[in-house]
Amino acid sequence: MRVQRPRLSRLFATPAALVGAGLALAACSPLSALDALVPETGYRVEKDIAYGDDPRMRFDLCLPDGAFASEVPPILFFYGGSWRRGDKAGYRFVGQAFASRGIAVAVVDYRLFPEVRFPTFAEDAARAAEKLLAVAPAHGLPPRFVAMGANAGGHTAAPLALDPRYFEAGGVGP
Repeated sequence: MRVQRPRLSRLFATPAALVGAGLALAACSPLSALDALVPETGYRVEKDIAYGDDPRMRFDLCLPDGAFASEVPPILFFYGGSWRRGDKAGYRFVGQAFASRGIAVAVVDYRLFPEVRFPTFAEDAARAAEKLLAVAPAHGLPPRFVAMGANAGGHTAAPLALDPRYFEAGGVGP
């Protein structure tokens, strides 16, 4: 027995419907498309935890629902965008992907160019890390973290591992 696949013409009854579907997909950025696929259950989010006075110095902490492995360090995630653009709200899928598997994630906003220049991005990252370590005990998280990022976010996370001077100002050890 042969299974017949639906034809595009059956899925979109008119050319106008096909054009409309194409326009709807074109309006979606890749991040919003990924975010649309993220379930809204299985985790909880503490939004806008401040680590500085600037409105961009905030992170959302995604925590698994129910029991989770408290010995697993949380992830401190920095998004990319050439240090010129980005917003933690567009990366809900990162927090959910890990939190739904028992790993807490802080998705961090940081100040952007041209308001600031390097090394301010790394200094913001260190301040976010210090704040995450400060709130960790209240959430049953260990006093350490894993820093990671995408594109420019990876460059923002790297100094946390490679250069201890970013933590010296806050009095936090390596």
